[in-house]
Amino acid sequence: MDNNEVNKEITGKALEGRTTDNPINSVYGNASPTTQGIIQNSKIRERLTVPVGKRDYLFVLLTFLATVIFIRFSFFGGFNLGFTVSYIILFAVTLLYLKKKGKGLPLFPLLCGIFALLLSVPFTLYCDGPIKFISFVAITLLTALFFGGMSNSLKCSDGSYMLGVDALFILFIYPLKYLTLFTDSVKKSSSNNGNKGIKQITYIAGGVAITIPLLMIIVPLLMDSDAAFESLIEKIFGGLTETIVSVIAGLVLTPFVFICIFVLSKGVESLNDKNALTERTFGLSPVLINTVLIIISGCYAMYLLSQTAYFFSAFESLLPESYTAAEYARRGFFEMCAVAAINLCIFFGAYILEKRGEENRIQGLTKGLLTFLTVFTLVLIITSFSKMYMYIDRFGLTRLRVLTSCFMIMLFLVFVVLLLKLFIGKLPYMKIIIILAALTLCSISYSDIDTQIAKYNTNRYFKEPQKEIDIEAIYNLSEAKIPYLIELCEKGNKTVKKDVSYYLADMIYTYGEYDQNKNIYEFDTGFKFISYNKTRNNAVALIEQIYKKSGQEIFDLMRQNDEYYDYRSLR
Repeated sequence: MDNNEVNKEITGKALEGRTTDNPINSVYGNASPTTQGIIQNSKIRERLTVPVGKRDYLFVLLTFLATVIFIRFSFFGGFNLGFTVSYIILFAVTLLYLKKKGKGLPLFPLLCGIFALLLSVPFTLYCDGPIKFISFVAITLLTALFFGGMSNSLKCSDGSYMLGVDALFILFIYPLKYLTLFTDSVKKSSSNNGNKGIKQITYIAGGVAITIPLLMIIVPLLMDSDAAFESLIEKIFGGLTETIVSVIAGLVLTPFVFICIFVLSKGVESLNDKNALTERTFGLSPVLINTVLIIISGCYAMYLLSQTAYFFSAFESLLPESYTAAEYARRGFFEMCAVAAINLCIFFGAYILEKRGEENRIQGLTKGLLTFLTVFTLVLIITSFSKMYMYIDRFGLTRLRVLTSCFMIMLFLVFVVLLLKLFIGKLPYMKIIIILAALTLCSISYSDIDTQIAKYNTNRYFKEPQKEIDIEAIYNLSEAKIPYLIELCEKGNKTVKKDVSYYLADMIYTYGEYDQNKNIYEFDTGFKFISYNKTRNNAVALIEQIYKKSGQEIFDLMRQNDEYYDYRSLR
């Protein structure tokens, strides 16, 4: 049902036969103004309802099951294989519900959906916690944009900065705004069909209520009767307590998840209001905007003029006097971050807030000043990146240095897109920025930066032993570090071996379980479905191998350092 039909259903037959110009009179006849006001407040605000059918009832149940699986597999599985599988299940259920026959999908939403699915896979492969957190946020936003575009509910389809607002509306505003839409629609549908809808919901809820206690009795009995079935259930679902908590959490969250999908499916948010988030009903004087830009641009010009030698010496790897390489690179980066962030806010502030003419274009002076601002920021990013390259060359890689470099590259691309937007008015710049950000995050996720960092630093140490190697920095990486710590322990010099042995011993303590009867550490390398992670499982297997091969030697090397030995003796 389209929007006009929904609105017609709300007002009912009150609109029939009314032809007066006054919109209130057209609905309520010649009532007095006071009566009209009372009627308007009580009737026009009647709750919105939409048709509800068997398909909707079915997907309520499917959404509940998918939500429970997602909570159990993701939050209780450590966001590993369980997250990948449960996200794909939830994605597929929503896709089936929203898919319309014979309806194509625009390129931008399609790319958002593809990148969301791609970003879910590294959760199974790698162990990088910060990257997983960033990916989870990105997956959530990309999924909202995918299903919003699929249901033709993105109001900011022009690709402006308001696409972000669109995603937030889909995720947070619609579920709260239309929280009772489904129940209201079921009530109205039931009143028109002899309470059939309410009966169906009651039957579904009753079936779930009856099934859960029965399963809690049947499943443990089947587990006790068969070892293979017991192993299967434990690998998939794990503990009973976590499963019960997941079911309870699913009952709480399902209404919000389903309403979000239900609103998109029914097209409740009127596509006739497509410009609701993009209409410009305000604007600041160009004189005010340009005054701010001129003063700031003048400051940047003076800064560039006075600091030319300081900035561009980085290209020749020459350090300013009294600065170390670390201070030089770090200071350059933080300067760039602060200035780039401020410039990004200034750019959007000026571009969005300036009052436009009839052709909806910013003034030529504003465009020129924003161009200078953008070019200045690009120069600053390039210079800071050169400093970071010098820093890495001297001291090796860390996660912070790699992510910093990736962030600088992303910022550079964003400002290039903004520069193009100044001269190409119809450029869907926000769509481009979102896709570039998703592509960058995918590249980081699939490259397994922890492995690359550990590999680079280890190879650098063996090729150029005169350069320093920070063992602690490698240890602070995820489980991807294990093969390279083992290599350093086996091939490094005496000092490196002693340092690495401490960290390897810590890994044995962490992942091994001490058996007092056998006086050995035992390691669990079995496959666990929801918590399986390729990198972690491989790392635990390697730790077990090095323990069996050189465990005593590792502990002896560790004890040579009194500080390490005293620390471990307290554990």
